[in-house]
Amino acid sequence: MQLQEVDMVIHKVTDEIVKIDLNYSTNFPKGISFSAGMSEIIRFVEEQPDFCIIDPFKNIYPLLDRLQIQQILVRLQELGTEGKPKLRAPYSLKVDNFHDGELHKQLAAANLSFPLIVKPQVACGVADAHNMVAFCLCTIIPMLTQFSESFFFITISMKKIKPENATF
Repeated sequence: MQLQEVDMVIHKVTDEIVKIDLNYSTNFPKGISFSAGMSEIIRFVEEQPDFCIIDPFKNIYPLLDRLQIQQILVRLQELGTEGKPKLRAPYSLKVDNFHDGELHKQLAAANLSFPLIVKPQVACGVADAHNMVAFCLCTIIPMLTQFSESFFFITISMKKIKPENATF
């Protein structure tokens, strides 16, 4: 193994993802398949707990799933600091089934209004992670029934939240 002479690892782990299985998304890295080389590095790092790795893998896994990113943003929003600019997570909705006749109600309940962006739940690391569709009208949503993946709706009509005393 060549890694025995390595002092530190700087990586771009998302470039080495071969496949992501969203059935395990709440338990990454279990559902992630990496290239053979990256799998070897991950195994080596796990066996060497004192080894120096820049940006540990466990810190990156939540950023692969848009739903987990949203949950992080919501928790940050809840931290709110008095007198500081507020952070607001964008309104969002995870959609698993576009055949559901209740989608319009779900969008309204999630405080989503048009225009909307729809993206795959996987945020990076796979070929179609950066695909997106922008919708200006609700009548176009039925076209999404051709997709079988989980998708994530986010609003692009976010209002800026600016405290009165902010100078930005």
